[in-house]
Amino acid sequence: MRCSWATVLGLASAVGYTAANVALRSISDCDPIWVSAVKSVPTLLGALVVLGWQTHRNHPVWPSRTVLGRLIVAAFVGNFFGNVAFQWALGVIGIALSVPLVLGTIIVSGTAMGRWLLGEPVSRRTLTAVVLLVAAVGVLSMGAESAHRSVVQEAVKWEPYAWAKTILGVTAAIVAGTAYSVLSVVIRYGVQRQASVSVTMFVVSLVGLVSLTAIALARSGPQLPFAFTSAEYTAMAVAGLFNALAFLALTRAYQLAHMVYINAINGSQAAMAALAGVWFFREAPTPALWTGLALTVGGLWLLDRRA
Repeated sequence: MRCSWATVLGLASAVGYTAANVALRSISDCDPIWVSAVKSVPTLLGALVVLGWQTHRNHPVWPSRTVLGRLIVAAFVGNFFGNVAFQWALGVIGIALSVPLVLGTIIVSGTAMGRWLLGEPVSRRTLTAVVLLVAAVGVLSMGAESAHRSVVQEAVKWEPYAWAKTILGVTAAIVAGTAYSVLSVVIRYGVQRQASVSVTMFVVSLVGLVSLTAIALARSGPQLPFAFTSAEYTAMAVAGLFNALAFLALTRAYQLAHMVYINAINGSQAAMAALAGVWFFREAPTPALWTGLALTVGGLWLLDRRA
């Protein structure tokens, strides 16, 4: 039963993140730091409502100082090096390429961290899957130039230093995946030590909102919030709402099954993102994209399903 619920929650998380990523891709030309800050608001509001209800019922919801401190640090890493880097990558190499790159990195780095830091088992089948995912990251990177050209909608040869920006876009996606793995490991560490889902969501979203707002305003000035249209803010709100629902499902799933298993189920969003990028945003459907996507799906399928 636990495994069944974990599977359902993992799939729900994948759908939610895909919807959020489509909204984020539609505003990929906006300031990635400010977008990431605003995106955290729905999660924070939802967590506050649940925390208020739990406090009223006298439920013990706060973890130890050690767990809380580690969660705060991981929350900053996940927000700044994860959300901001990913948002920037969306505007450089697109959603169809960014999401599989991020997911492949999450699985590879998450498997290593789960084994070394949490003592979770890694089977030969999972190791084989990791090799496939490393290959997928490499193949996907080969198609980054075409992806970048389709995103900026101009020939790369006319864009100064386009090759450097393309490399930075791929690097940003890989950095984002690693940062998300750090956050995932700490979340699972916390929920194993009785940190509630509501506290986890509250801490991660609050750290994101405060830190990213401060950085964005310090970088661009107090006029920044007035630089966006109502449609752009609507997209940020939609992304934040779906991100909150997906994060809730993912955090709950981590309580029920191994991190590697949940990441594998959640990884189904790779195919969803590739289709969304090609159909909705006219991103380049290159052989490298489809080959890398096939390797990603194959790697996810090979991951050990035991929860």
